[in-house]
Amino acid sequence: MKTQLLTICIILCSVFTYGQKKEDDNIVRKKILITKTSSSPKIDGILDDAQWQNAPIATGFIERAPNNGKLQADSIKTEVRILYDDTGIYFGAQMYDPTPNKIAKELTERDGVGNDDFFGVALNGYNDKQQSLEFMVTAAGVQFDAKLTTDGEDDTWNSIWYSGAKLNEKGWSVEMKIPYSELRFPKSNVQEWGMNMFRRIQRIKASYDWNFVDNAKNSYTLFDGVLQGIENINPPTRLSFTPYFSTYVNSYDGKTTSSFNGGMDLKYGINDAFTFDMTLVSGFRTGEF
Repeated sequence: MKTQLLTICIILCSVFTYGQKKEDDNIVRKKILITKTSSSPKIDGILDDAQWQNAPIATGFIERAPNNGKLQADSIKTEVRILYDDTGIYFGAQMYDPTPNKIAKELTERDGVGNDDFFGVALNGYNDKQQSLEFMVTAAGVQFDAKLTTDGEDDTWNSIWYSGAKLNEKGWSVEMKIPYSELRFPKSNVQEWGMNMFRRIQRIKASYDWNFVDNAKNSYTLFDGVLQGIENINPPTRLSFTPYFSTYVNSYDGKTTSSFNGGMDLKYGINDAFTFDMTLVSGFRTGEF
């Protein structure tokens, strides 16, 4: 009986794996070959740096919603230039819009999208369609980042990266630098990453992606395009410190007391898969005056 059950399980797993692989094989994946720059562009949201002039351009975004599969119109086209150097990868995106004064743009807290237009990138250093890291910038310049898996989005994940956004006569633009220390990828001389890029235009409730995403099929992570061209990079040690300090003052019945507290959050990348998190907290000190 146990042998029969085991045989049935093996057959079912094989059928599922074959079906998933067959579905994946039918997904068309765009590819872009990027180039290395010897000097980095200034991350201010203005695409006037000389480094962008000869950078490869990704365009031809495709609508995900509401009209799944429709090519993005030229009047609202998206053009993204991509470069890399020894410290990180750079994105310079121009979002065309015939009425820049109507671009949805409100200032929110970090990780708060609100009702803004936004542009973002999803990167999968292992190109396995399982987990991507999202980096997004709103038209107001607010950053959002998250981990994206086949199960959904985890926006509690936070990273350290750089961005700038500006309105211009063509619409609005974004510059981003994502350090290698914030990414995960194999130790290989030649890298090939999964990548998709996306844009939201709020006033028409429309979403677009660089690589077509079929809403009728499975997870978003299956629909990555391919980023090629990154070679011979050595990611730095993933080590960061975040110090903090707090103080409290209480006044009652003619007496004033105070307390002070400080500490530090530490993150250390043990390897590509594991990160050590530690919080150092000092003891409270109190005083009376």
